[in-house]
Amino acid sequence: MHVRHLIAAEKELQSDTGWHTTDLKPRHAPIFPKSTPIRAGWQWRSARASSAEAEFVLLAKCIPRRDNWQAVLILTSDVGASVVARFEHHGSHPGLHAHAHCERGGTEVGVPRFG
Repeated sequence: MHVRHLIAAEKELQSDTGWHTTDLKPRHAPIFPKSTPIRAGWQWRSARASSAEAEFVLLAKCIPRRDNWQAVLILTSDVGASVVARFEHHGSHPGLHAHAHCERGGTEVGVPRFG
């Protein structure tokens, strides 16, 4: 399945953690093998959702005082988790922008390195 189809798939919300300032545990961000420290005003939120074909985690991180916002769409499966795309907005320059590796289809397990 292509990245755009994974993003556009209609999803139903299964659970939502609400906003937190504590360290981010792997159960809420399955692309990270260990807890991720959350410091210096950052906040995070994690939601689980499902489509007809797949299960997802949407991870949001932000630091409101710096107008820095990030959301990561994560595809989950029995073999691991895959970042489909990352969406960002920075107050230092206009516009929402997205990062994805379209050639790999959003299904490669692990954390991709894309610009």
